[in-house]
Amino acid sequence: MSVPQAETPMMRQFNAIKREHPDKLLFYRMGDFYEMFGDDAIVGAEILQIALTSRDKKKKNSLPMCGVPYKAYEQYLNKLTAAGYKVAICEQLEDPAKAKGLVTRDVVRVVTPGTTVSPQLIDPDRNHYLLAINVVLRSKCIGIAFADLSTGEFEVAEFQLDESHRFYDFLAQLSPQEVILTQSRSEAESIFLEELVRRMA
Repeated sequence: MSVPQAETPMMRQFNAIKREHPDKLLFYRMGDFYEMFGDDAIVGAEILQIALTSRDKKKKNSLPMCGVPYKAYEQYLNKLTAAGYKVAICEQLEDPAKAKGLVTRDVVRVVTPGTTVSPQLIDPDRNHYLLAINVVLRSKCIGIAFADLSTGEFEVAEFQLDESHRFYDFLAQLSPQEVILTQSRSEAESIFLEELVRRMA
């Protein structure tokens, strides 16, 4: 776990954006590079096999960092999503030369294993499904929607809870790249969905 440092304005901005995307690696645009900091940098450097450095090498507990070139970032992005990580792309929203103080930045794109359309990551001989699951216990049913972003195929289906074997058989055939669960659900429905995901693993 990286040790927090005294925040500069830039790091305050980075940390604020990172708090909005805690489950993603943050590609933070700085000039000609996307930088990663802290725990993101440790993970990124290991997966991408790039140098892990720090913002101030003289400090004992300096914040880890690593970066990838802006013009070649897609190949690094592909490696991270292929390893199962979600990546948030944080862009400079104004010309740094014209900015008054800190450059405005924000996340403009989120890439996940199921939403990538990179030709390098999509096998042309198989489907690349993104699956969404919703359960409504009072109606005793499971609703799903799935899309193949490489072909544009989109389908929906519904299963009764007492025919869960059909649901699992269907999922085994579908073999989705990523599963999305609905956020608006009861505690009982959350437990049920967590059990579904556990059994799918």
